[in-house]
Amino acid sequence: MRSDDGLRNIGTFYIIQVKDRAAAEAFVAAEPLNQAGVFAQIRIDRWRFGGALTH
Repeated sequence: MRSDDGLRNIGTFYIIQVKDRAAAEAFVAAEPLNQAGVFAQIRIDRWRFGGALTH
């Protein structure tokens, strides 16, 4: 991810398809940049792709 002016790296963005949150957490734990301590913060958000939600 880049800053709005395009001059700086401001983050990394992954889209992964996994079975559940535990699998996402395992992915993050094994990610080499995370293991090297590069990331100051990690956020995992569920994203539902496609299909409208009905109420």
